[in-house]
Amino acid sequence: MSETNIRISTDGMINYMENKYNDEFEYVDSFGGADDNTNKNIIIKSKKYPDNEISVSIFDGEGKTHITENYTQFRFKDETEKYLTSMMNTLFGNDVIVTYNISSGGTANSFTEKTSFEEFISDSASGIFFRVVVGTSFSTQDMQTVANAVRKAAEESPAIMCAEIYFASSEDLFRPCSELANYEKNQLHRVYFEKDTVNSISDFEWR
Repeated sequence: MSETNIRISTDGMINYMENKYNDEFEYVDSFGGADDNTNKNIIIKSKKYPDNEISVSIFDGEGKTHITENYTQFRFKDETEKYLTSMMNTLFGNDVIVTYNISSGGTANSFTEKTSFEEFISDSASGIFFRVVVGTSFSTQDMQTVANAVRKAAEESPAIMCAEIYFASSEDLFRPCSELANYEKNQLHRVYFEKDTVNSISDFEWR
């Protein structure tokens, strides 16, 4: 089914997803406010991945109907976390916690049920955003070195678009950081960067 033939309706969007991924979906909720005959955003659940809430958005623009969704990000969630963890382990050893954050933004429209993980991880449209907590004490200069190492790894991976690095100051502080909710509470040092549309990486934002 081409994008131009999708009905801007819940049924039309679910039908598109079922045809594209050979899966069954059910409507959960809407999101994003706008919901009319030119723009619609819904959350659905999949029979194959029932624990995840998948975002699907459709809108009219420039005389065409466009649809974005993040099904493939959930499909490869475990593999992506292993890939990112392995990358960070190579840089810093085992004293890291990596979390892959799936956004409501869409992945490449060319992705289907036949897309391989290698194709996913090689496509800049995958838009991978992850957080890593490094559980060793660092000076400010060491933090810059660590940030540069993560940045270099991100530059070499087309699929990585954003990363946040949190620095724990001790083992005692590191342990509770396994939950994202504790990051801000424990006031860890943080650095953030992202790629722009031409895949150059922005300057670091320090907290």
